[in-house]
Amino acid sequence: SDVFSMSQKLYQLLLAVLEESRISRTAPGEESQHLTAYQLEEALKKFVYRPADLQKIAESVNMSKYHLCHLSTRLLGVSPMKKLTEEKIRTACRHLQYTNEKVEVIARQLCFASLSYFSKVFKSQTGVPPGEYRRRSREEGSYWV
Repeated sequence: SDVFSMSQKLYQLLLAVLEESRISRTAPGEESQHLTAYQLEEALKKFVYRPADLQKIAESVNMSKYHLCHLSTRLLGVSPMKKLTEEKIRTACRHLQYTNEKVEVIARQLCFASLSYFSKVFKSQTGVPPGEYRRRSREEGSYWV
């Protein structure tokens, strides 16, 4: 778990560096006009360990909730909340495969409202419940979502 904690901190630092480089390359007021799919995905990843809050996500990329939803649908093909949920589930998959954290702890870290809601969303995205995913991924030795 210490290795995971360290990699989590390193990941957050890398995101901060990437964000700084993006901001320094654009003039004030241009951020929302020139936001790329990659930049939008990276902005959403910052909210993986935070509650899903469309207003805060929109503020983080300097645009309205409406514009964020429109841009996300145009660039990513899905709403920002759907993309964030997908990223949370991908992160949960890594936790399940590479740590021994309890499913309840993972759900709480990823800010799901309840264990049952997390399990329902996880199964809808992966086809199996979290515990089954952990067992299979360790048996097969691969990340299969």
